[in-house]
Amino acid sequence: MDRGWVRRVGGAVAAVLSWPLFAFAAPSVGMSVVGPGTPVEVGERFGIIIQFSDSATGIDTARAELQYDTNFLEAEDMSLLGSWWNIAPGSGIDAKQGTISLGAYRRAAEPNTTPFDFGMIVFTAKKVGTTSVSILSDSILLHDGADLQDTTKFSSFKNLSIVEKVSQTTTPLSVTCASHPSDDTWYQAEQATCIWSPFTNPVLVGLTQNPTSVPTEPRPSEPALWFSTTPDGAWYFQVAEERDDGSIGPVTSRRLRIDRTPPNPFEPHIDRTRWLEGETVLVTFGTTDQTSGVAKYEISLNDGPFQEKTSPFAIADLSVGDLLIEVRATDRAGNTRYGKTGLRVYPEGTDLSELDAEQEKEIAEANDPGWGLILICSLIIVFAGILYAISRRRK
Repeated sequence: MDRGWVRRVGGAVAAVLSWPLFAFAAPSVGMSVVGPGTPVEVGERFGIIIQFSDSATGIDTARAELQYDTNFLEAEDMSLLGSWWNIAPGSGIDAKQGTISLGAYRRAAEPNTTPFDFGMIVFTAKKVGTTSVSILSDSILLHDGADLQDTTKFSSFKNLSIVEKVSQTTTPLSVTCASHPSDDTWYQAEQATCIWSPFTNPVLVGLTQNPTSVPTEPRPSEPALWFSTTPDGAWYFQVAEERDDGSIGPVTSRRLRIDRTPPNPFEPHIDRTRWLEGETVLVTFGTTDQTSGVAKYEISLNDGPFQEKTSPFAIADLSVGDLLIEVRATDRAGNTRYGKTGLRVYPEGTDLSELDAEQEKEIAEANDPGWGLILICSLIIVFAGILYAISRRRK
């Protein structure tokens, strides 16, 4: 027997067997919800962190599906952490059902060797008791389309204790923010101005996206603070009195919701661009917003006034001519994004198939480099001949 042939076959088998193990490995990535380690008070805001366990392969697409008890908790805000900068469609909070869906994706996913943060959900405790925030089984963790999640490694946040609000022996400082007067409204303004009172002793201040943080920055001179928030999202301005004995008074936390970014680009969809007089066209549209969410859609026809509509939107009894369809998406902070499409309406009885065939022919001719290439080559040859003739005369 040819030993060389044996070696070649053996090498091929070894190559197959040495294929990266993760291509065939069972799902190995877990998900956990990490919350406060101490009881929270009724009316207190707190954050829970969604984490993924370590993985040999970086996760590039994920969706955390969570369930909470609306009798005990109110979900207020959610945000992405780390390198997860693109929120996925369908993300949101269902306050009636007590469910949260936070999906995101990223272009480059490096392997992780330690647990890493995916997102944060901010809750407010509603009443005394014990509750939990659970991970649902339809959560997903993908790498290049492959499902890597291991539900046996899912760890929900259990036994959250909510206690009665402890009466303060010292009255907390009062905070007002003229630039962002409402705690619940989304604003475009990134410059914030907050004033606290009474102003007797020096204070500690802080600006964070974690509602339970403790302020650490001394502010001894004036009872006001001007600052810019970056990036967009729900921020918490916190202030507490710094007493003469070195202790810290009760912390006052004021939420600032800021969104300066328009909804994501989109284009309204119609089935075709040619229609007959009297037909009805159905326009579908939709997009996502990274921070505050889309509040409404409006439609304008042929530069007419915008009117609030929902998708799909039917335009009936089409008239002969061109029709420009423009959709305006507005988020909860008032940022807008426009999407456009158009169509042409022909008289009743027109054979649209002939028009489609003519258009396909025009497109094919425009994409065919034949005659254009011949013309270019001819010009090059002529130009080269002229240069050659000139050089011969000079000699």
